[in-house]
Amino acid sequence: MARTLDAAFRRDVITRPGVADLISFRVWRSVVVRTGDQSPCDWHYWREQGWLERSCFVDVPVNPLANAPAELIERLIARAIRNVSVGPVI
Repeated sequence: MARTLDAAFRRDVITRPGVADLISFRVWRSVVVRTGDQSPCDWHYWREQGWLERSCFVDVPVNPLANAPAELIERLIARAIRNVSVGPVI
């Protein structure tokens, strides 16, 4: 097991992200984009990395079939946020 882990660290190939990776990235991107006013450091960091425009953290080809559910979830999050009015808690 240690040899397998060591070999994985030594590989120069970046593996393609799976559906769960893409969904996680899209959820976090939605959070960063929609909370940019409250958390400008995060927004600027994501902007510097180019993550606000990309489909994933790493610059590798993304399988469109894996990307489709992530894109759908990101759209659902955006719609849910637009439809919710949040006021101050007293």
